[in-house]
Amino acid sequence: YVGLAAMINRISEMMIDPLNGPPEWVELENPHGFAANLSAWSLSRTGAFSMIGDGALSGNSRIICTGNPSLQYNPNGAEMIDLSSAGVLGTGAIDILEVSGGKIVLGWTEPGTANTETIMSVTWDYTWEISANASITYNNGGSPNSLSNWTSMDIGTPGW
Repeated sequence: YVGLAAMINRISEMMIDPLNGPPEWVELENPHGFAANLSAWSLSRTGAFSMIGDGALSGNSRIICTGNPSLQYNPNGAEMIDLSSAGVLGTGAIDILEVSGGKIVLGWTEPGTANTETIMSVTWDYTWEISANASITYNNGGSPNSLSNWTSMDIGTPGW
């Protein structure tokens, strides 16, 4: 069952250091043709953890986990989940993720247990040279902890 869950979602893009007040965000993708139940999924960083929520993520679609839905750039009207109250993502003057280094973990908890499996973990450091107001997009291959498997994009494309 965990093996099936691990295939469903991945972190596809992240905005770590937005400029001028917009929120930090992490985009999750379901690259398969069937819906994924969101109730067992979580996103965490060092010192903070949040379940993503109820509902489902349609097949071949994306969801934006954001530090502030009211300020989130969302040109395609993707579903959004607010993770600011859990302290996982920040907004405005409260930046939580640092371009100099950090870690984001996508987890899945087997229903009825407290066991959370790490589905995808991304750890970056200053050598990645992440620019302010640029997102990083996963190239869907290789280790997510290697800079060579991410592409930097000005402003970002949440929900695309």
